[in-house]
Order: sequence, then C-alpha cells, then structure tokens
Amino acid sequence: MTVREFFNKYQGTSVDFDGYYGPQCVDLVQYYNRDVIGGPLLTGNAKDIWGTYPKNFYTQTPNLPNNFPSLGDIIIWDGGMGNGNGHIAIAGFANIWNFASFDQNWTNGAPCQFINHTYNNIIGWITPVKGVSF
Repeated sequence: MTVREFFNKYQGTSVDFDGYYGPQCVDLVQYYNRDVIGGPLLTGNAKDIWGTYPKNFYTQTPNLPNNFPSLGDIIIWDGGMGNGNGHIAIAGFANIWNFASFDQNWTNGAPCQFINHTYNNIIGWITPVKGVSF
C-alpha cells in the first residue's frame, strides 16, 4: 500500500489496532507501520516510540529549527501532549515553519484526518529506511 492509499483508506475513520482504550493516535500509526512500512509492532505510548522504534526499519531525526519531516515520516510529540503520553502522527506536508500530519485522536475521539500543526512539543520524527511509495 502506498502512503497516499493509506491516507485515502483511513480518512474520516476511527481505528483501534490493539482493541484497548478505543481509537488512539498510536493505533493509526500501528496500521501505517504494518501496512505501508512492513515493520514490526511499535511499543509504548506515543512519546515512548522515540526510544523504542525498530532501528532496522527507521532512522531518527531530532526536531531542530532548520529541518522538517518528509511525506510518510512518523512525527512524535513529547509528554506535554496527550495527558503525558505524547502524540504521534504521519507527515503529509511540512516546511520549517509548520506541517500537516495525518492524525487520529488529536482532539478527544477525533477520527483520522489531516491537522495543521506547529513544531511546539515535537521531539522529532522517524523516517522509514526503505522510504515509502507515494
């Protein structure tokens, strides 16, 4: 599945990958990791994935003032978001000032959709090693 096919498939839906806690941001990224990247299960809350991501499938880039994620990168927020659990989403468009990502549960219970963001509370992003098909 390409990244664009993934966005089209899940736009406006709510998904619960693990069957616990209802649709969460990590659930959407678990489907993306499995269906687009072919990676193993991600572990931990959203912010924890910064330290637990599978190194054979992703590289890590810290959020700095002069860089930004690419389409298909997984963006990770710190514990200042999501009741201390952070947040996680998939990059759609980005520049050095802001970005739009494909999120689930950005606001309590919100379905999968594109949301505009600034880089506040962003730890960084993980990039698929093999890239993604568009």
